[in-house]
Amino acid sequence: MAIPFTTIILDKPRRLRFGMAAMVEFEQITGLQLKDLEADLTMDVASKMLWCMLRQDDADLTLADVLKLVDEHAKDLTSVMNSVGTALRMAFISEDDKLPNAKTPTASHPAGKNAGVMGGSTSPRSSR
Repeated sequence: MAIPFTTIILDKPRRLRFGMAAMVEFEQITGLQLKDLEADLTMDVASKMLWCMLRQDDADLTLADVLKLVDEHAKDLTSVMNSVGTALRMAFISEDDKLPNAKTPTASHPAGKNAGVMGGSTSPRSSR
């Protein structure tokens, strides 16, 4: 089973999956190892983590592009940070706890309405 994803609504629905490729890219870009991260992510670290996740489906995105997407389309920064945290937690849940991925996101929802975390998988613990 694939690493599950959550969906964030920015300019369009976008998948956030913190798979191995995103993790390696994050460590190379920041010089940080995941085991060394504190429970509270800084905005700098979270933005780079978000960028690495979004680049898995859109390799042309720059960090500046991602920051602009967040500033112009996100409901609020709390929902963005929650989405990053959810994707990070989902990458490390055990096989028995994983929920199946939702349908691949489509652009059927306007960015201005219900912006933030929407659709996709949620934390498996919250549904129990």
